[in-house]
Amino acid sequence: IYLRNVRRMFNLAVKSGQVKREFYPFGDPDNELYKIPEARNVKKALQKSDIAKIFKYETLTSSPEQFYRDLWIFSYLCNGMNPADILRLQYKNIEGDTIVFIRHKTAHNRKIIPVLVEATPDIKAIIERWGNKPALPDTFIFNVLHSGLNAFDELARIKQATKQLNKYIKRISKAVGIKDKVTSYSCRHSFATVLKLSGENIAYISEALGHANMKTTENYLKSFDSETRKRAAKKLTDW
Repeated sequence: IYLRNVRRMFNLAVKSGQVKREFYPFGDPDNELYKIPEARNVKKALQKSDIAKIFKYETLTSSPEQFYRDLWIFSYLCNGMNPADILRLQYKNIEGDTIVFIRHKTAHNRKIIPVLVEATPDIKAIIERWGNKPALPDTFIFNVLHSGLNAFDELARIKQATKQLNKYIKRISKAVGIKDKVTSYSCRHSFATVLKLSGENIAYISEALGHANMKTTENYLKSFDSETRKRAAKKLTDW
């Protein structure tokens, strides 16, 4: 991770003429250059039976536990959307029965691919239960961010909400007997794995996750319609 920053500095230095290209250290190892290793994170998907336990877990109405349980479910149903993107959602991101958003992580990439989520009844129920009112286009759906925040405060609120989400989902998973570690990121890997094991097209899953940089799926990124999203969305709660 740190070496990516070093590489970026070298690129800028070469571009500005402060470093000669011949001294650039990164590239093909066969040419005696250095290649930064790819990160390899161990990702653990939950079984559908464990996901069902979280869905069915009873909480006190309007409690923080219910909010963060719902937020985890919302993430799972919304293509494994991460908390940073969930909390930045505004009502203008809802277009009929579809939620359209740009992943914050890839918003500055050269090629930006909108992610489409089929707004299932479960998703709509969570929005109805926790959504800010009135539902104006520029209003944030969930009451964590608000207009006027600077970038530092916005990030701090997102980090705090994610911390709370992980705290409550850990408590819930322990209460229902889930042995695997459950975090906010479990939603994303579980979403992809459940659909893959259900026989869903891998190219569709890649598109749903917003993996625009995956060369093997670029030819398919524009081909999935609403009916495909609806069919795939139903599999997420087909216990």
